[in-house]
Amino acid sequence: MSHPNYLAFFRQRNGLSAQELADLIGYSARSTVRRAELGERDPTLPFALACQAVFGIPPAQMFPALYGKIEEDVLNRGALLDHQLRSQPGEQSALKRRLLSDIVERSNQLPAA
Repeated sequence: MSHPNYLAFFRQRNGLSAQELADLIGYSARSTVRRAELGERDPTLPFALACQAVFGIPPAQMFPALYGKIEEDVLNRGALLDHQLRSQPGEQSALKRRLLSDIVERSNQLPAA
């Protein structure tokens, strides 16, 4: 299994303790950081964005396993929506189907998590 995330790597590379990172990103307990590092909890959006502010790494790159799961879920739901839209003529359906196609294309261009 691939690493769930790179949070511990970047934290340690920059000489921060889990408590120091927790303090920087606005959490009082180091256990919040450790659980995220170990993949025991998914980071909240504010947590992930705060990590980006600290390390300059976008959440999709910092937490690739989570991003991959979310992307897969979006692709599956997109396939269902595309199936529904095939029977609906019109400009709005075409616009939606172009977006769905763009989602698949972007997904195919990204390296696997």
